[in-house]
Amino acid sequence: MFIAIPQMVSFILIALAEDILTFYIARFISGLGDAVFFNSLPMYVGEISEPNVRGLWGNLVAISIYFGGFIINVIGAYCDVKTTACICLVFPAIQIVSTAFLPESPYYLLMKDKTEEARASLQTLRWREDVDDELLTLTSDVKRQVSESGTFRDLFTISTNRKALLIAIGIRAAQLFSGLPAFTIYTQYMFEQAGGSISASTSAIIFTGVLTVVMSVSAFLVGNFGRRTLMIFSSTGCGVTVAIVAIYFFIYEKTNLDISSVTWIPLAGLLAIQLNVKMLVLTGCNNILQNCIPYDGKNHQWPQALAVIASSLSTLSAGSLIAWTSPSIPILTTNASHLEPITFEEASYFAVIPPFAAIIASPFWSLVVDGFGRQKTIMMMAAFYFLSWILIAFGHNLIILYVSRVLEGAADAALFTAVPIYIGEITEPSVRSSWGNLIAFFGFLGQFLINAVGSYCDIKTTALIFCVIPLIQFFLMAFMPESPYYLLIKNQDDDACTSLKILKWNDDIGSELKTLATAVKRQISESGTFKDLFSIPVNRKTLLIAIGIRATQQLSGLPAFYMYTQYMFQKAGGDFSASTSAIMFSGVFLVVITVCSFVIHRFGRKPLMTFSCLGCGIVLTIEFAYLFISEKTSIDVSEFNWVPIAAMMSYIPVCAIGLGIIPTLMLGELFSASIKGKAMCVLNICFSIFLLIVAKLFQSLSHNFGMCVPFCFFAVCCYASTFFSYYCIPETKGKTLEEIQLNLRGCKTDCKKVPEEVCKY
Repeated sequence: MFIAIPQMVSFILIALAEDILTFYIARFISGLGDAVFFNSLPMYVGEISEPNVRGLWGNLVAISIYFGGFIINVIGAYCDVKTTACICLVFPAIQIVSTAFLPESPYYLLMKDKTEEARASLQTLRWREDVDDELLTLTSDVKRQVSESGTFRDLFTISTNRKALLIAIGIRAAQLFSGLPAFTIYTQYMFEQAGGSISASTSAIIFTGVLTVVMSVSAFLVGNFGRRTLMIFSSTGCGVTVAIVAIYFFIYEKTNLDISSVTWIPLAGLLAIQLNVKMLVLTGCNNILQNCIPYDGKNHQWPQALAVIASSLSTLSAGSLIAWTSPSIPILTTNASHLEPITFEEASYFAVIPPFAAIIASPFWSLVVDGFGRQKTIMMMAAFYFLSWILIAFGHNLIILYVSRVLEGAADAALFTAVPIYIGEITEPSVRSSWGNLIAFFGFLGQFLINAVGSYCDIKTTALIFCVIPLIQFFLMAFMPESPYYLLIKNQDDDACTSLKILKWNDDIGSELKTLATAVKRQISESGTFKDLFSIPVNRKTLLIAIGIRATQQLSGLPAFYMYTQYMFQKAGGDFSASTSAIMFSGVFLVVITVCSFVIHRFGRKPLMTFSCLGCGIVLTIEFAYLFISEKTSIDVSEFNWVPIAAMMSYIPVCAIGLGIIPTLMLGELFSASIKGKAMCVLNICFSIFLLIVAKLFQSLSHNFGMCVPFCFFAVCCYASTFFSYYCIPETKGKTLEEIQLNLRGCKTDCKKVPEEVCKY
């Protein structure tokens, strides 16, 4: 709690400073706060959390540091020093208020012989009354530890303390001597060497944004893989990457060789150093873990998480291809590309073709996903994405680029058909809640990366870099198990048993397989034609709910915000050109989506969707009011030109926590096995239609009636969606697919024990 006080004082001094001495005092006080921070916070997190929580949530300490660096770069570009300090003053204020309600560390309370207070603290932290066993163990540990001498001399003279201290110093030295501080300080120089259209002043935003995202992804890994393994991979990967960059600069500075065609190497190296070979961990740990982790009679979640990661990589390809037009159209409409310059009208078809292709391809993929399986469909989809990138890389005329967009649209249809179904069928409810969010996360990551890479590389190089993603996915999916649901539908019971053993990493899955087989048998006993999708009441009800969920997402204005981000940033002004606004917006959205992924499984889908719709409605209303006054009245709003930026940045978290994640996650949970493929086909068509409508509606309304009108329309839609979310969306958190189906039919919680004919249809 005391940490926040010097931080608050520091920001107040910065806001009120009129001379350099006040700034120095503010920085000094900030340093005092940092000292308190690094002394107390890691200790508090370590003492209050269980090992499994500490591995995942403990990383929020590092993530928050990098997120703060990212946010201050974004806000500082649009606001003066005083305004920036006043905005950031909110963070320590929130911390003071929130920390006041947090329990003290039970370790500390036991050290002070406050046993009853320690019990109350532990009950609050574990959210249960029965903590006697853990309290007894904790008391024993504390007594043993406090019985040891604890002077500074003992830190160096006692062998275990000395060993632990040397290890800790070594870990910190490994981090600092990896070059991370130097790369952070000299980011602008590195980006200048890489070239590109983005000024060096924006490199801090890109760097801190990527670093925040990578830290967030690493948080998922630390909880599932060991610290030792990740440190070894990270150190090795950084060494290899730094060596490659060193060779580049040696050739650049010490020889006369022409390396103008590979100026992207410093950028790629800088980003790869931050990635710390995380992709290598993801792709390589599968074989390592299979050899190192035996079946131990307990269910493990890491095989399911690995399958979710492998299948979700498709949205990384989809997101990057969707946003490919952002950095590419300015190049294609000039003489900067390998093609003849195209007109803006010709370029506009890049955004229109994929949704139309998705509408046409959706029926085909609904047959494939039911006929060939979910896993094979995802592999075929990866091949489509790969071909799309190859055509972009080697296409020499506009027609080939159009064909690549057709392939992208067809692959998108496969994505929204197969991936939600696959993830819904292979995962337990707890895994689905936490890891299922990667579908949305990778989509936003793709949009962010294509804007960053596309600004530094030509179209061909960018396409060749991104074609690696579907290749990785194709080979990863080849080792992933097929959905046990699908195998049971096809009467391949032995294969379903093998698949379930792999996904649970446990030989003892007999009872679960029997339950699954019963559920599948009941579901496939129902008719599953397109006619049944509309004629059977429960199917029709579920379809209408699913269409409503997808419409809620699209009519929130999210697609329009992405398509017209540059205009919004132009209205707000600031130091950055409109061409960089897409990177900044997608970067912030990506970071917020990542943070939301940590908390979404703690709450239900229904309350998050309701809150998200209401929050978006309020933000869009504020945006509408500003634009209405600016466009329709003579009132001077120049002093409030920060409102559009503030509204956009407020829109991001409230949209991300519900509308940005939940719709895609829920679509694979709602439908019966007999009708899933057909339902996803219809939903894909509806999604594409909504996408076209929103894009065209925004353009038409803003052109004919002013920019304020579409924001008013989207705000009204969000308010209507709030009621829809509250009254119509079913709660699926923590439920198996069979429980969801029974609840949709009107059964209660214990409906599994009730004969099927009792349930309402």
